[in-house]
Amino acid sequence: RVRHPLQPLHPETRKGLLEIARRLDPVVLRWG
Repeated sequence: RVRHPLQPLHPETRKGLLEIARRLDPVVLRWG
């Protein structure tokens, strides 16, 4: 299993990830 070193996320990338996480949040809560 290859582990990539974590690098500081570009603000736009982080915003995109937060948007995805927000969209997935209800699904995760439903599964949890």
